[in-house]
Amino acid sequence: MSLQNILVHHYPMHKEFFKDLESKTAKGFFKKYPSPNLLEGVTERELIEELKNFNKSVPKKKAKELLLAIDNSGWNKTGYQKEQNESVISFINSLEHLESQIHGLDKTLDNLIDVTGYPLKTINGIDTVLAPTFLANIGDVNRFPKANKLAKLAGIAGIAPLEHSSGESQRNYSNKLGNRELNKAFYSLALTQIRKNMNSIMYDYYQSKIKEGRKKKQAMVYVERRLVNIVFSIMKNNPPYRQPVLENESA
Repeated sequence: MSLQNILVHHYPMHKEFFKDLESKTAKGFFKKYPSPNLLEGVTERELIEELKNFNKSVPKKKAKELLLAIDNSGWNKTGYQKEQNESVISFINSLEHLESQIHGLDKTLDNLIDVTGYPLKTINGIDTVLAPTFLANIGDVNRFPKANKLAKLAGIAGIAPLEHSSGESQRNYSNKLGNRELNKAFYSLALTQIRKNMNSIMYDYYQSKIKEGRKKKQAMVYVERRLVNIVFSIMKNNPPYRQPVLENESA
């Protein structure tokens, strides 16, 4: 069940004024006014002041949008209004509790990452979830004498997908050997790195492989292999990652 499913009876028009139901403003509003009848007699000024309790930067027009959308859509009170209101409030309370727990876990993970001394999060795209994935699956990086050994563990030791020939036909297969979770972690990081606004050099490298005739999946393997070198170097020598910049790239 989602908040959207619970609100469909009371606020069928909620998408008109809240695109993100999990925002602080949306949750605060629906918790304060779980049904439209609770807004009877509330003025725009009163409502905007209430919304600012949840988000100080909320635009002034938001209160007018809310009240107008509710007036235009209409609303019918049910025989179980109190229970329905309580279900909305209870759901939001549970959602906020879970978010608080997740935030606490994120802080714990960040602390544990700092203890390792590996500045993996200096790489754009490696967050509180991805960093522990690398650490847990790589372990002691010193057991790998070279980056290609780590690449082998991740199942991307080859520079391109494995190619199998049979007569005149050829087919490419992904290298499924190695640690699949680690492989997925490098793939996830590569998806971030090939975005031009994230890493222009890696983006150009990816595009160059496609221009050479490689398929997108093959080009991704090349990117992943480069990322193995970067992760290996950071874990081996502990230098923070510095984003490379193209010489002809404007500031």
